[in-house]
Amino acid sequence: MPLTTLESNLAQHLDFVPWDSLPPTFRDAAVIVKALGLEYLWIDSLCIIQDSTEDWELESSKMANVYGGAYVTIAAVSSPDFRGGCFSKSGKPDICHRIRREEEGLDVIIGLRDSAASSPDKLNISAELPLLSRGWVYQERMLSRRLLYCTRSELQLICRQGRGCECGRGSAALHRIETAKTYPTARDKQAYSAPLFAQMNPGQGRFGDLEAAIHWHKVVSEYSKLELSYESDKLPALSGCAKDISLLAGGEYLAGLWRHTLARDLLWDVHTQSSSRRPAEWRAPSWSWASVKATGGVTFAELAESAHLRTFLDRVTAIECQPRGKDPTGSLQSASIRLRTRLYEVSMRRVCYADLKIRSRGRLKHLIESQDMTKSTDGTPIPDRCTFEDRGLPLWGGTIRVGLNPDFEYGLDTFPWNRAKKDQGCYQAKIFLLHVCDSQVERVGKEGVDYFLALKRNSQAPPGDVYERVGLVRVIGKSDVRQRWLVEVLDQNYRTDEQEVILV
Repeated sequence: MPLTTLESNLAQHLDFVPWDSLPPTFRDAAVIVKALGLEYLWIDSLCIIQDSTEDWELESSKMANVYGGAYVTIAAVSSPDFRGGCFSKSGKPDICHRIRREEEGLDVIIGLRDSAASSPDKLNISAELPLLSRGWVYQERMLSRRLLYCTRSELQLICRQGRGCECGRGSAALHRIETAKTYPTARDKQAYSAPLFAQMNPGQGRFGDLEAAIHWHKVVSEYSKLELSYESDKLPALSGCAKDISLLAGGEYLAGLWRHTLARDLLWDVHTQSSSRRPAEWRAPSWSWASVKATGGVTFAELAESAHLRTFLDRVTAIECQPRGKDPTGSLQSASIRLRTRLYEVSMRRVCYADLKIRSRGRLKHLIESQDMTKSTDGTPIPDRCTFEDRGLPLWGGTIRVGLNPDFEYGLDTFPWNRAKKDQGCYQAKIFLLHVCDSQVERVGKEGVDYFLALKRNSQAPPGDVYERVGLVRVIGKSDVRQRWLVEVLDQNYRTDEQEVILV
């Protein structure tokens, strides 16, 4: 960035910013603002003192007001950086053809325009619309009342109630990019704003916990796929949306989760473990989705009726979230959850290549140890290549299934692993399961799910009951069988005594 506001040039910038010093995108934005008859232009790198932590924390906490209160937000979506500008430089003119037949009274002009955004299924988002892959841009798009998109081929105007573009196609192709094939997903602005509009309708009342949670989960799922230049910006770059959505149901914000929907919000998992890791520096507690860098994003479990949501919250004795600055939705200094509960101590296996191939487990590398691991997927016995003293959970002939979704790619330094007695290929480690809630299905013959957080003891904390989250575990089976298994297998053989557990 050739030009930023620093403490050293703040006085000069308050008086005058030389036009020639502005990069192309900034100059084009100023031209647009003047053409619209507006007086002020906000540019983050000029309006925030870039080498002042205090000013950055103060101004970044106001993003919901800055973008929500702006007359229009100008987005150079086809520009890779400040040098690309807002106006098209493709050099491809419109093609116009006139058809005239005097005897028939026909005189029309047909115009054709080359549009890179005309085919969403073939569009390379990161190449054609690089701005939409940036994490900070997500809340800017969602909070702004109006967006002026500067694409390679035309200008497009999107607001909370409609869309328009130069080509005359009212439904701009840019905002039809909502399929799972695209990267990143460009959520429809109307979809984001719809709950807020419903809230303003007389007699609508406040959003319920379920509706607010579903709305927030969609926001996080979309945002978590985007890129950030600085890993520490994970929570600040979404703080505006957090403040915005707090208007729906209120509640206390907890490192990307909400206290009143805490049990639901904990049920996140990463889309692809092999591309997920912990950031180099701590930025969020392990129980928050913000604690992992997941290029494929995170998703949340969809619950049917659950009997344990309230029970889980009742077990929580204290929650601490200490912000780094004054913004409770911004960067964190520390965070923890204390609850009085019982854990289940089980074994997890790091599967070697031979076991992985023989058991047809696909790409799964880490599994909850079970006695059914001695059978192939079709139920036939297979050679026991790697053996451990702990034979694992009995799954009652396959009527119960236990699945582990790691939060990140485990390394050999993640756990104190035990080698297998035989072949030395597989490894085994102890983990602890914390029951969160179930998802009941009342239809006959359908299976339900119980959700557990997979925990390990925190190696950085003093000896005690301090744990960190490492994954999400699902126990799947028909409700009557699953409930019996939870009591007769987990409770009787793997449950620890009730204790105060601290999650960090």
